[in-house]
Amino acid sequence: MAQTPMKSGRYPACIVRVWPRARDTYNLEQKAADLMILIKMGGSIITDKSVPLSYQEKAVDQISETISKMISSGEHVIVVHGGGSFGHYYSTIYDMHTKPDRYDLRGVAIVRNSMISLNSMILETMLHNGIVPYSISPSVFVHGADSPYPRPSDIHSPVPGSGIIQERVQEILRMTQSGLCPVTYGDVIWHGRGRSYILSGDLIMVHMARILRPRLAIFATDVDGLYAKFGSGDIIKRISHAEGRKILAKPDTGMDADTKVADVTGGMRRKVQSALDILKAGTDVFLVNGNKPDRIRAALQSKYHGTLFSDKAEKHDDTMGETT
Repeated sequence: MAQTPMKSGRYPACIVRVWPRARDTYNLEQKAADLMILIKMGGSIITDKSVPLSYQEKAVDQISETISKMISSGEHVIVVHGGGSFGHYYSTIYDMHTKPDRYDLRGVAIVRNSMISLNSMILETMLHNGIVPYSISPSVFVHGADSPYPRPSDIHSPVPGSGIIQERVQEILRMTQSGLCPVTYGDVIWHGRGRSYILSGDLIMVHMARILRPRLAIFATDVDGLYAKFGSGDIIKRISHAEGRKILAKPDTGMDADTKVADVTGGMRRKVQSALDILKAGTDVFLVNGNKPDRIRAALQSKYHGTLFSDKAEKHDDTMGETT
Protein backbone atom coordinates (compact mmCIF):
# COMPACT_ATOMS: atom_id res chain seq x y z
CA MET A 1 0.00 0.00 0.00
CA ALA A 2 1.31 3.47 -0.84
CA GLN A 3 2.71 5.56 2.00
CA THR A 4 0.61 8.66 2.83
CA PRO A 5 2.68 11.86 2.66
CA MET A 6 3.11 14.00 5.76
CA LYS A 7 1.45 17.44 5.86
CA SER A 8 4.75 18.96 4.77
CA GLY A 9 4.46 16.99 1.56
CA ARG A 10 7.47 14.86 2.41
CA TYR A 11 7.65 11.20 3.37
CA PRO A 12 9.17 10.19 6.72
CA ALA A 13 12.96 10.04 6.55
CA CYS A 14 12.98 6.32 7.37
CA ILE A 15 10.87 5.64 4.29
CA VAL A 16 12.95 7.84 1.99
CA ARG A 17 16.13 5.96 2.92
CA VAL A 18 14.86 2.44 2.25
CA TRP A 19 16.02 2.30 -1.37
CA PRO A 20 19.57 3.57 -1.99
CA ARG A 21 20.27 5.32 -5.25
CA ALA A 22 22.23 3.42 -7.89
CA ARG A 23 25.13 5.82 -7.38
CA ASP A 24 25.17 5.04 -3.64
CA THR A 25 25.16 1.31 -4.36
CA TYR A 26 28.09 1.77 -6.72
CA ASN A 27 29.98 3.76 -4.10
CA LEU A 28 29.44 1.01 -1.50
CA GLU A 29 30.73 -1.60 -3.92
CA GLN A 30 33.73 0.54 -4.82
CA LYS A 31 34.55 0.94 -1.13
CA ALA A 32 34.46 -2.84 -0.82
CA ALA A 33 36.76 -3.14 -3.83
CA ASP A 34 39.17 -0.66 -2.22
CA LEU A 35 39.57 -3.17 0.62
CA MET A 36 39.86 -6.15 -1.71
CA ILE A 37 43.05 -7.97 -2.62
CA LEU A 38 43.09 -10.22 -5.70
CA ILE A 39 45.58 -13.08 -5.34
CA LYS A 40 46.70 -15.57 -7.97
CA MET A 41 48.31 -18.72 -6.61
CA GLY A 42 50.35 -19.84 -9.59
CA GLY A 43 50.53 -23.44 -10.69
CA SER A 44 54.28 -23.41 -10.06
CA ILE A 45 53.75 -22.71 -6.35
CA ILE A 46 50.76 -24.96 -5.61
CA THR A 47 52.18 -27.92 -7.52
CA ASP A 48 55.50 -29.25 -8.74
CA LYS A 49 55.07 -28.76 -12.47
CA SER A 50 57.80 -31.30 -13.23
CA VAL A 51 55.93 -34.06 -11.39
CA PRO A 52 52.40 -34.93 -12.65
CA LEU A 53 49.59 -34.50 -10.12
CA SER A 54 51.89 -33.28 -7.32
CA TYR A 55 50.11 -31.02 -4.83
CA GLN A 56 52.47 -28.88 -2.73
CA GLU A 57 50.42 -28.73 0.44
CA LYS A 58 53.10 -27.00 2.51
CA ALA A 59 53.31 -24.03 0.13
CA VAL A 60 49.53 -23.67 -0.05
CA ASP A 61 49.31 -24.00 3.73
CA GLN A 62 51.78 -21.12 4.21
CA ILE A 63 49.96 -18.87 1.75
CA SER A 64 46.61 -19.79 3.30
CA GLU A 65 47.90 -18.84 6.74
CA THR A 66 48.88 -15.44 5.35
CA ILE A 67 45.50 -14.98 3.66
CA SER A 68 43.75 -15.90 6.90
CA LYS A 69 45.65 -13.14 8.72
CA MET A 70 44.75 -10.68 5.96
CA ILE A 71 41.05 -11.49 6.26
CA SER A 72 41.21 -11.25 10.06
CA SER A 73 42.69 -7.76 9.72
CA GLY A 74 39.75 -6.62 7.60
CA GLU A 75 40.94 -7.28 4.05
CA HIS A 76 38.59 -8.83 1.51
CA VAL A 77 40.34 -11.48 -0.58
CA ILE A 78 39.49 -13.23 -3.83
CA VAL A 79 41.75 -16.12 -4.84
CA VAL A 80 42.45 -17.45 -8.33
CA HIS A 81 44.66 -20.49 -8.80
CA GLY A 82 46.37 -22.08 -11.76
CA GLY A 83 46.43 -25.65 -13.03
CA GLY A 84 50.07 -26.56 -12.48
CA SER A 85 50.83 -30.26 -12.86
CA PHE A 86 47.11 -31.06 -12.87
CA GLY A 87 45.33 -29.07 -15.59
CA HIS A 88 48.46 -28.17 -17.57
CA TYR A 89 49.69 -31.75 -17.46
CA TYR A 90 46.55 -33.18 -19.05
CA SER A 91 45.97 -30.27 -21.44
CA THR A 92 49.46 -30.88 -22.82
CA ILE A 93 48.77 -34.61 -23.23
CA TYR A 94 45.54 -33.88 -25.13
CA ASP A 95 47.04 -30.93 -27.05
CA MET A 96 44.48 -28.43 -25.75
CA HIS A 97 45.05 -24.67 -25.93
CA THR A 98 43.43 -21.28 -25.39
CA LYS A 99 42.03 -21.29 -28.92
CA PRO A 100 38.52 -22.78 -29.16
CA ASP A 101 38.66 -26.03 -31.10
CA ARG A 102 37.22 -29.53 -31.28
CA TYR A 103 39.48 -31.13 -28.72
CA ASP A 104 39.17 -34.74 -27.59
CA LEU A 105 36.09 -34.81 -25.36
CA ARG A 106 37.71 -37.36 -23.09
CA GLY A 107 40.56 -34.88 -22.65
CA VAL A 108 38.05 -32.12 -21.85
CA ALA A 109 36.54 -34.27 -19.12
CA ILE A 110 39.91 -35.29 -17.68
CA VAL A 111 41.27 -31.73 -17.58
CA ARG A 112 38.07 -30.52 -15.92
CA ASN A 113 38.10 -33.30 -13.34
CA SER A 114 41.77 -32.70 -12.54
CA MET A 115 41.08 -29.01 -11.83
CA ILE A 116 38.16 -29.91 -9.58
CA SER A 117 40.45 -32.28 -7.67
CA LEU A 118 43.17 -29.65 -7.29
CA ASN A 119 40.63 -27.04 -6.25
CA SER A 120 39.22 -29.39 -3.61
CA MET A 121 42.66 -29.93 -2.07
CA ILE A 122 43.29 -26.18 -1.94
CA LEU A 123 39.90 -25.57 -0.32
CA GLU A 124 40.66 -28.15 2.40
CA THR A 125 44.00 -26.52 3.14
CA MET A 126 42.34 -23.10 3.35
CA LEU A 127 39.66 -24.44 5.70
CA HIS A 128 42.34 -25.82 8.03
CA ASN A 129 43.75 -22.29 8.26
CA GLY A 130 40.49 -20.72 9.41
CA ILE A 131 39.43 -19.39 6.00
CA VAL A 132 35.87 -19.89 4.73
CA PRO A 133 36.54 -20.60 1.04
CA TYR A 134 33.76 -20.66 -1.54
CA SER A 135 34.62 -22.52 -4.74
CA ILE A 136 33.43 -20.93 -7.98
CA SER A 137 33.85 -22.67 -11.30
CA PRO A 138 34.76 -20.12 -14.00
CA SER A 139 31.85 -21.41 -16.06
CA VAL A 140 29.66 -19.49 -13.59
CA PHE A 141 30.86 -16.13 -14.94
CA VAL A 142 31.92 -17.03 -18.49
CA HIS A 143 29.48 -17.29 -21.41
CA GLY A 144 29.84 -20.80 -22.78
CA ALA A 145 29.47 -19.74 -26.42
CA ASP A 146 31.47 -16.50 -26.17
CA SER A 147 35.19 -16.95 -25.53
CA PRO A 148 37.22 -14.29 -23.68
CA TYR A 149 39.74 -14.78 -26.51
CA PRO A 150 37.73 -13.40 -29.48
CA ARG A 151 40.38 -11.25 -31.20
CA PRO A 152 43.86 -10.02 -30.25
CA SER A 153 42.54 -6.45 -30.28
CA ASP A 154 40.00 -6.96 -27.51
CA ILE A 155 41.28 -10.09 -25.77
CA HIS A 156 41.15 -8.42 -22.36
CA SER A 157 38.06 -6.20 -22.76
CA PRO A 158 35.32 -6.92 -20.16
CA VAL A 159 32.45 -5.71 -22.33
CA PRO A 160 29.47 -7.49 -23.86
CA GLY A 161 30.99 -10.02 -26.22
CA SER A 162 34.10 -10.57 -24.12
CA GLY A 163 32.71 -13.77 -22.68
CA ILE A 164 32.63 -12.47 -19.09
CA ILE A 165 29.34 -11.95 -17.22
CA GLN A 166 30.09 -8.76 -15.29
CA GLU A 167 27.14 -9.03 -12.91
CA ARG A 168 28.33 -12.40 -11.67
CA VAL A 169 31.88 -11.13 -11.18
CA GLN A 170 30.47 -8.24 -9.14
CA GLU A 171 28.48 -10.76 -7.09
CA ILE A 172 31.77 -12.49 -6.24
CA LEU A 173 32.96 -9.22 -4.68
CA ARG A 174 29.79 -9.04 -2.59
CA MET A 175 30.53 -12.54 -1.27
CA THR A 176 33.71 -11.24 0.34
CA GLN A 177 31.66 -8.74 2.37
CA SER A 178 29.86 -11.66 4.03
CA GLY A 179 33.11 -13.23 5.21
CA LEU A 180 33.52 -15.74 2.40
CA CYS A 181 36.76 -16.07 0.44
CA PRO A 182 35.80 -16.83 -3.18
CA VAL A 183 38.18 -19.21 -4.93
CA THR A 184 38.14 -19.73 -8.70
CA TYR A 185 40.63 -21.24 -11.12
CA GLY A 186 41.82 -21.72 -14.68
CA ASP A 187 39.85 -24.45 -16.42
CA VAL A 188 38.61 -25.91 -19.68
CA ILE A 189 35.48 -24.09 -20.87
CA TRP A 190 32.80 -25.49 -23.16
CA HIS A 191 32.40 -23.26 -26.22
CA GLY A 192 29.54 -24.92 -28.08
CA ARG A 193 29.35 -26.93 -31.33
CA GLY A 194 31.80 -29.48 -30.01
CA ARG A 195 34.47 -26.90 -29.22
CA SER A 196 36.18 -25.95 -25.97
CA TYR A 197 39.24 -23.98 -24.86
CA ILE A 198 41.59 -23.46 -21.92
CA LEU A 199 40.81 -20.38 -19.83
CA SER A 200 43.92 -19.33 -17.93
CA GLY A 201 43.92 -18.12 -14.34
CA ASP A 202 45.98 -15.12 -15.49
CA LEU A 203 43.22 -14.02 -17.87
CA ILE A 204 40.66 -14.44 -15.08
CA MET A 205 42.83 -12.09 -12.99
CA VAL A 206 42.76 -9.50 -15.78
CA HIS A 207 38.98 -9.58 -16.16
CA MET A 208 38.32 -9.49 -12.42
CA ALA A 209 40.75 -6.62 -11.89
CA ARG A 210 39.25 -4.56 -14.70
CA ILE A 211 35.70 -5.09 -13.46
CA LEU A 212 36.25 -4.89 -9.68
CA ARG A 213 39.21 -2.45 -9.45
CA PRO A 214 40.84 -4.05 -6.37
CA ARG A 215 43.35 -2.37 -4.10
CA LEU A 216 46.16 -4.65 -5.31
CA ALA A 217 46.59 -7.70 -7.56
CA ILE A 218 49.21 -10.23 -6.43
CA PHE A 219 50.78 -13.03 -8.48
CA ALA A 220 52.41 -15.61 -6.21
CA THR A 221 54.93 -17.67 -8.19
CA ASP A 222 58.02 -19.78 -7.52
CA VAL A 223 60.49 -16.98 -8.37
CA ASP A 224 61.45 -13.80 -6.50
CA GLY A 225 60.13 -11.50 -9.21
CA LEU A 226 60.89 -10.55 -12.79
CA TYR A 227 64.58 -10.96 -13.57
CA ALA A 228 66.47 -8.26 -15.47
CA LYS A 229 67.98 -11.17 -17.39
CA PHE A 230 67.27 -14.85 -16.87
CA GLY A 231 69.89 -16.45 -14.66
CA SER A 232 71.34 -13.12 -13.53
CA GLY A 233 69.68 -13.10 -10.11
CA ASP A 234 68.93 -9.39 -10.49
CA ILE A 235 65.27 -8.64 -9.80
CA ILE A 236 63.55 -5.65 -11.39
CA LYS A 237 62.00 -4.02 -8.33
CA ARG A 238 59.61 -1.65 -10.06
CA ILE A 239 58.18 -1.43 -13.57
CA SER A 240 55.93 1.19 -15.14
CA HIS A 241 53.53 0.29 -17.93
CA ALA A 242 55.80 1.90 -20.54
CA GLU A 243 58.86 0.07 -19.21
CA GLY A 244 56.96 -3.20 -19.19
CA ARG A 245 56.01 -2.83 -22.84
CA LYS A 246 59.68 -2.34 -23.72
CA ILE A 247 60.64 -5.45 -21.75
CA LEU A 248 58.05 -7.55 -23.57
CA ALA A 249 59.36 -6.29 -26.91
CA LYS A 250 62.88 -7.58 -26.18
CA PRO A 251 63.54 -11.11 -27.45
CA ASP A 252 66.38 -11.85 -25.00
CA THR A 253 64.74 -11.20 -21.63
CA GLY A 254 64.70 -14.90 -20.78
CA MET A 255 61.00 -14.94 -19.90
CA ASP A 256 60.39 -17.86 -22.21
CA ALA A 257 63.37 -19.74 -20.78
CA ASP A 258 62.00 -19.06 -17.31
CA THR A 259 59.07 -21.36 -18.09
CA LYS A 260 60.58 -24.62 -16.83
CA VAL A 261 57.99 -26.95 -18.26
CA ALA A 262 55.23 -26.82 -20.87
CA ASP A 263 52.57 -24.23 -20.08
CA VAL A 264 49.74 -24.00 -22.60
CA THR A 265 48.64 -20.60 -21.25
CA GLY A 266 51.88 -18.73 -21.93
CA GLY A 267 54.04 -18.95 -18.81
CA MET A 268 55.92 -15.91 -17.49
CA ARG A 269 55.50 -13.87 -20.67
CA ARG A 270 51.72 -14.13 -20.41
CA LYS A 271 51.94 -13.30 -16.71
CA VAL A 272 53.82 -10.07 -17.44
CA GLN A 273 51.35 -9.21 -20.21
CA SER A 274 48.48 -9.79 -17.78
CA ALA A 275 50.17 -7.63 -15.15
CA LEU A 276 50.49 -4.79 -17.66
CA ASP A 277 46.83 -5.14 -18.68
CA ILE A 278 45.78 -4.94 -15.03
CA LEU A 279 48.07 -1.95 -14.43
CA LYS A 280 46.64 -0.16 -17.45
CA ALA A 281 43.19 -0.58 -15.90
CA GLY A 282 44.36 1.26 -12.77
CA THR A 283 45.42 -1.49 -10.33
CA ASP A 284 48.99 -2.04 -9.16
CA VAL A 285 50.36 -5.57 -9.55
CA PHE A 286 52.90 -7.34 -7.35
CA LEU A 287 54.87 -10.36 -8.57
CA VAL A 288 56.17 -12.22 -5.51
CA ASN A 289 57.71 -15.51 -4.43
CA GLY A 290 54.86 -17.49 -2.89
CA ASN A 291 57.34 -19.63 -0.97
CA LYS A 292 57.99 -16.54 1.16
CA PRO A 293 54.40 -15.58 2.11
CA ASP A 294 55.44 -12.88 4.60
CA ARG A 295 56.26 -10.81 1.54
CA ILE A 296 52.59 -10.90 0.56
CA ARG A 297 51.48 -9.31 3.84
CA ALA A 298 54.36 -6.84 3.75
CA ALA A 299 53.10 -5.60 0.38
CA LEU A 300 49.92 -4.39 2.09
CA GLN A 301 52.14 -1.93 3.98
CA SER A 302 53.75 -0.81 0.70
CA LYS A 303 56.88 -2.88 1.39
CA TYR A 304 57.71 -4.85 -1.69
CA HIS A 305 60.33 -7.57 -2.09
CA GLY A 306 59.59 -8.73 -5.59
CA THR A 307 58.51 -6.84 -8.69
CA LEU A 308 55.91 -4.08 -8.44
CA PHE A 309 54.10 -2.98 -11.59
CA SER A 310 52.98 0.59 -10.92
CA ASP A 311 52.66 3.98 -12.57
CA LYS A 312 52.19 5.77 -9.24
CA ALA A 313 54.79 8.05 -7.69
CA GLU A 314 57.43 5.94 -5.95
CA LYS A 315 57.47 5.96 -2.16
CA HIS A 316 60.60 5.66 -0.05
CA ASP A 317 59.42 2.40 1.49
CA ASP A 318 58.51 0.64 -1.75
CA THR A 319 61.25 -1.95 -1.27
CA MET A 320 62.25 -3.97 1.70
CA GLY A 321 65.07 -6.18 2.83
CA GLU A 322 65.13 -9.96 2.77
CA THR A 323 62.28 -11.62 4.64
CA THR A 324 61.44 -15.22 5.27
